[in-house]
Amino acid sequence: MSGSSLALKRSSYKRGLLLLAGLAVLLVYSQLPVTGIGFWLSLPLLVLSYYLLLQRWQQPPCAQALLLQDNGGISWLQSALPSGQLCSPCLISQYAIVLTWHTEQRQRQQYWVCRDELSEQDYRALARQLQCWRWQFARQQAGT
Repeated sequence: MSGSSLALKRSSYKRGLLLLAGLAVLLVYSQLPVTGIGFWLSLPLLVLSYYLLLQRWQQPPCAQALLLQDNGGISWLQSALPSGQLCSPCLISQYAIVLTWHTEQRQRQQYWVCRDELSEQDYRALARQLQCWRWQFARQQAGT
């Protein structure tokens, strides 16, 4: 059984989305007609949302390396993410790949691999391998 292992790096796309979320919170908060005591009552919610965004910003990446087997098995190296078996709703786009898998306890897990987390060759190889796996999975489902 062969497969591929890919090294992941920190994504600037994900960090950009966190910045946009922070700007969206600020924009919504600035447009609310809150004055006087309502302002002081809602201020902790604003501080809490920015605290959570800051915590997420400073967090190291969840995964360092990905090991994908030809049969759809997925393992994460140097990560707290559980290993398991890929399931059918894996999404492939030009900006991100959404990996969806079931653990041994049948819990559904999902991880977004942004395009800038991998080199161009690794991103294309991962997309190609997932597409081949999807075709094999569809053929097996049609055969049963």
